[in-house]
Amino acid sequence: MFFDTLRLYQFRNLQQQELHFAKGPNILVGPNGQGKSNFIEALIYLISGKSFRPFKTEHLLAKDHVDKLVYVCANVDEKDKYELKIESRAKITKNNKNYSWAKAVKDLPYVLFSPESLNAIKASSQERRALIDQSLVLLNPENQALIKNYQKVLRQRNRILSDRKNEKLSIKQGDALLDSINPSFFDLAEELMWQRLDLLKKIGPIFSFVCKEIMADKNVEIAVDYVTSEQKLNEWQRADLRPYLEKRAATLVTAEKASGLSLVGPHKHDIYFQLNSYDSRYYCSQGQQRAIILSFKMAKIMYYKRTFGRWPFLFLDDVLSELDAQKRDHLIRFLKESEGQAFITTTDLSFSQDLLELGGRVFEVSEGKVLPEKNEVV
Repeated sequence: MFFDTLRLYQFRNLQQQELHFAKGPNILVGPNGQGKSNFIEALIYLISGKSFRPFKTEHLLAKDHVDKLVYVCANVDEKDKYELKIESRAKITKNNKNYSWAKAVKDLPYVLFSPESLNAIKASSQERRALIDQSLVLLNPENQALIKNYQKVLRQRNRILSDRKNEKLSIKQGDALLDSINPSFFDLAEELMWQRLDLLKKIGPIFSFVCKEIMADKNVEIAVDYVTSEQKLNEWQRADLRPYLEKRAATLVTAEKASGLSLVGPHKHDIYFQLNSYDSRYYCSQGQQRAIILSFKMAKIMYYKRTFGRWPFLFLDDVLSELDAQKRDHLIRFLKESEGQAFITTTDLSFSQDLLELGGRVFEVSEGKVLPEKNEVV
């Protein structure tokens, strides 16, 4: 499966554009601020209905055009046509029929490498949870609904706690509503915790192998701990989770009611990457941290290929410049060995000449436009 053609109209600074992609690497090159990342963002928005950058839908709408329309269309495998139209809201169709992003994510699996994702270890616990949850959705798109439903019930529970604290509900009313929502909350919390733990068990051996390769150290020990309240849950069975959640909730019930927030559940958990039994947040250099996240993402790509027999789309947004020569060379070698379609933004084309030998295509981007003389296979 591959993107054949992409047509854009008024997506951020990209005006009317049409690009024809190679089945292998597609490299968008140019100075910063020209719109290279906008092409990747358009494809990811088409697939998922989301951006990898903070934004609101209205940020994509052209301010100086009367029609206020954003249009993205991609032909996949020269037959299926996915169209995204954004006016007052976003809508996706496939072959001119109503479609959903839940189906699109399943049809068009992808993995994103970005400078932000490489910094997940030193960022907040929310970023590390997102790293795991993105993997859950890649390997089973139905997990998108699980995550969404958990977040919905969490918001409802927080609203009850907040209204109770602020006396918008009486104590009796608030407690009754909490009793009614807790079973659903614990059901979804247990399922999400189990999915995360199961993922880490499955991907762990591949992750360890890739990390040894990238760090060029066969003796390095790498582990991922799923942690709540400084307690590691890696070896827990599913039957252990619900009793733990309910006991923890009973312990913190007074604190929850006082704070007006849910203090129990997978939204409070963390993922610790351990290098030689040391917490990588505190004992690893930035280069080592990036190597760990790079290894994790490559491992989930390999696990996906092993499980489903095909490669996901790869998006690399200005990430090669963030890596030292050894890690960059390893990633390029990985891209050469894979058979998936890749989209890479960079300010420097020199590093990627080896990729172009595979029949890659170069697009030079300037002021929101692709220069036609570079829109050719190398």
